[in-house]
Amino acid sequence: WLHLGHACIKSLAKGAQRGIKRPLTFSRRAPSGIKSPTIAKRKTFSRNDAMCLLIIAYKCRGDYPLVIAANRDEFFDRPAVPLGYWPDHEDILAGRDLRESGTWMGLHTSGRLAAITNFREPERYRPDAPSRGHLVRDFLSGRSTADQYLAHLSADGQRYNGFNLVAGRPESLCYYGNRGPEPRAIAPGIHGLSNHLMDTPWPKVERACQAMGAIIDQKRRPDPEALMTLLQDRYRPPDSDLPDTGIERLHHPDK
Repeated sequence: WLHLGHACIKSLAKGAQRGIKRPLTFSRRAPSGIKSPTIAKRKTFSRNDAMCLLIIAYKCRGDYPLVIAANRDEFFDRPAVPLGYWPDHEDILAGRDLRESGTWMGLHTSGRLAAITNFREPERYRPDAPSRGHLVRDFLSGRSTADQYLAHLSADGQRYNGFNLVAGRPESLCYYGNRGPEPRAIAPGIHGLSNHLMDTPWPKVERACQAMGAIIDQKRRPDPEALMTLLQDRYRPPDSDLPDTGIERLHHPDK
């Protein structure tokens, strides 16, 4: 989570007390009763392969009702710290942006969770807009339910640069993108989110959702290494299949 390509994978099991499990790779002792989630080791990606990606398997299996595979696409020169409990919010477990003190994805010991991706529209970017990372931070540190929080946010969402926000608890997830329709509950199934609205059929999103489906269909515990492989997919679709996002395309030197 520290920079681009530091991918984190979370599996939240049904019945875990207070909703979450503690990361296997983090050393602080978890609050009483909280079990451990599966978090894959951090790996790095080529800058040319970068893209925010959040793949969610929601209520697809009784034993693992929520599995999330995600990576963050961010500039290397933006300072951040990796996954950890926050000194000023000791119940929040997340990476942290040191420029604005927000985060891109995190958990609360009560079971609350949230994640955000940017909506790619460089022509509309406003440098004076409030930080989108505060949206995750404020939900995790607050007491509103996800539907309450997103309903309030939707009335004021245009103050921010484009974003997609997933928030809730393992048993009740909601989604709102300020470049799309009103907030809504997320239906059971496999969902993909990148730098456009949820389930927009971008090639990388579709391939990642298919890979997640194959992982979830296996009868054994979801394999963190398989989820990490999903995030490292280097397949390059034809230019004709790629969306026009306003970003110059980078071609592999051997293409």
